[in-house]
Amino acid sequence: MSELSNILCTLTIAMFSLFAEGPTDSSNIADLQKEIEEATERLRSQIRQSESEIRPKPNQPQAPNEEVHVIIAPYRRTILSNQISTPILSSQVSSTIEKIYKRMGEYFESGELLIKIHDEIFLANLDKAIAAVGRARALLDTRQHLFKDNIISFLDLKEAEASAASAEAEYVLAQTQFEGAFVRAPYTGRVISLAIEEFELPQPGQALIEIEQTDRLLAKILYPSIYYKDLVIGKTITIHVDESDTEVEAQIIRIGGAIDPSSSTIAVDAEIDNRDAGLIPGMTGTTNINSLRLKENNNEKITPPPKPTPEQLNVVPPVGNL
Repeated sequence: MSELSNILCTLTIAMFSLFAEGPTDSSNIADLQKEIEEATERLRSQIRQSESEIRPKPNQPQAPNEEVHVIIAPYRRTILSNQISTPILSSQVSSTIEKIYKRMGEYFESGELLIKIHDEIFLANLDKAIAAVGRARALLDTRQHLFKDNIISFLDLKEAEASAASAEAEYVLAQTQFEGAFVRAPYTGRVISLAIEEFELPQPGQALIEIEQTDRLLAKILYPSIYYKDLVIGKTITIHVDESDTEVEAQIIRIGGAIDPSSSTIAVDAEIDNRDAGLIPGMTGTTNINSLRLKENNNEKITPPPKPTPEQLNVVPPVGNL
């Protein structure tokens, strides 16, 4: 029999003896009253103890669910716009879309051509700028020799130098405009949408195509704040993807700088290797709290990027190559 049952039984017997049987001895009455008081106090103590066990302790965080919701997002999303706008051309001059090579949902590699803008005008201006550079350099070379022979003044030499510098600047601008007619992918990814069609005439700055990087994805996670001490950049977590019913690994690359006080959560970004294109942005999933584990160290050598070519640096070629 439980302690509470013993107390109630003792209290019932004492009260029955006091009121029902009617004891004749005053000492018996005092003993019964004392017994009732002791039983009542024990009952109150038992009730207080039970309430303290049931009532939750203040400021004690509740145990979170074992699984945390995950949203998969693109690593990068970019809107490529028409950048062709140059003082070399009249403000009325623009060019039409000649060819669209990638459309909605199609994959592409980094550097692959996405859209080609009609480039005849820009190519003509580039040729004109190259000719102007050659002429300006020849004039500068001639005046340098004349200045050494004291035939022309220092001011004449400076005018030739300024003309050469101006011609080279116009060449760089014309080359940039010509390259702008070829809209290339800045990374490996997928086309989200097109904002223009072939043979249309885009305005400078107008959006042409929206793309997103898909060879790497981001897992957006809100972890309970009590696990903040376990979150370390470089840790690997396992994510169960609902749509594909598969498990993938992701590496924590960013941890939020503040905890949301309303939800007691902290934002975490984890990178997913998606080179096999098995996932797409917008998928959802869950990650188990217990999947937090240290990422194994790898000793992969970092390969330095290749040196840029003169064409990539927009370097003006020597006069002999013009």
